[in-house]
Amino acid sequence: MSNKLPGTICFDLGSTIWDDRPALELQWTFLAEILGEKGIAIDQPGIRRMATEVIHSFSPTLTRVIVWKLVGRDEALYREIIRQMVNRMLPLLNEPKEFRRLNPLLPGAHETLEQLSRSHRLAVISNNFASADRWMEYHDLAEYFEHVSISGTHQLHKPDPRLFIVTLEALGVDAGQAAMVGDRLDNDIWPANRLGMTTVRILQGHYAVQESRYHVDEPDHSISQLPELLGLA
Repeated sequence: MSNKLPGTICFDLGSTIWDDRPALELQWTFLAEILGEKGIAIDQPGIRRMATEVIHSFSPTLTRVIVWKLVGRDEALYREIIRQMVNRMLPLLNEPKEFRRLNPLLPGAHETLEQLSRSHRLAVISNNFASADRWMEYHDLAEYFEHVSISGTHQLHKPDPRLFIVTLEALGVDAGQAAMVGDRLDNDIWPANRLGMTTVRILQGHYAVQESRYHVDEPDHSISQLPELLGLA
């Protein structure tokens, strides 16, 4: 296998281009408060311990799985807690200054994307709210990407390979002509591997501790910071 990345590179957003850990910590603060109002007592350290278990279990979502377990699989209560949490978070995320504070760019993001965009076609494949394309503009990132696939827009969520296929079809490239860069073995590396894309795992954020289950989870390349991509390109 060549050490060089193909001509099209797709990126996740959180913990890949920006650091979403401050936003997640705030989300968990809100979650603990809402749960307490519902008579479910858990503090942030308890939520973090549950998060680590969920990460290792390869569950597609993180906070939603935690809520589902804590409410005893009561769907009505689950939906109400998620609704309240989203209603507290979204107004903050939709304010540019607050978004940048809660999701700061990772080191070298602009420089790396600017340089890669000169020689490669770049795209985004992200599990996120539909407003994530606007959040990219808050960081002045939109200009680098030819196509953006967001789960909230397409109603397809990673690891569903159809979100990747939508992106490849929009770009008019085969899977073998594209790479996927992301922090999660379950949502980024596994589905891209199954499609035949080149895969690059970035060891950042909460999912850096995730361990592969078997060979199909293994990335073609692993990096610790985004600028290291330039050495593969």
